[in-house]
Amino acid sequence: MPWKYVTLSLLLLVLCASQAKAQELTCDQLSLTLPEGWEVVGEPMRSGDICSFTVGKSDRSVLVATTLGPAKRRDARAMAQEMAHRLSIPTEPVEREGQYVFAVEINGQPGSCTTAVQDDICSFTCVLGKKPEDAEAVLEGFHSKSHPGLLPHF
Repeated sequence: MPWKYVTLSLLLLVLCASQAKAQELTCDQLSLTLPEGWEVVGEPMRSGDICSFTVGKSDRSVLVATTLGPAKRRDARAMAQEMAHRLSIPTEPVEREGQYVFAVEINGQPGSCTTAVQDDICSFTCVLGKKPEDAEAVLEGFHSKSHPGLLPHF
């Protein structure tokens, strides 16, 4: 199942050390304009109809990973439950503004993830780091003219 790459992406998120400079990232229907002090971590990935990218503050204190792929007729709650299960999260995702959010800890880094579905497309975004409020600037940089329901909300 292609969503296994999401889990791999999250694990690589913390372990990846390579960097590339970019101002604008696009992953199908979702784009991100990077704010000052943020960098692309690793290379954006594509596997079939799934794409993902990870960005981090220059000091790597906060990381944001986003993956888009087909929802296969599942709603945001079902997708969030599947991702929480794959990440061994014991708590039920909570609904916020039509999206589903749950807390995570990956390689000792606390964080939270949100799942949204629009037009059978799923977006899955995780923020990792000890100061998640530092991710607000990058979260505000997400945009989509055709699929605003995919923009992450925490």
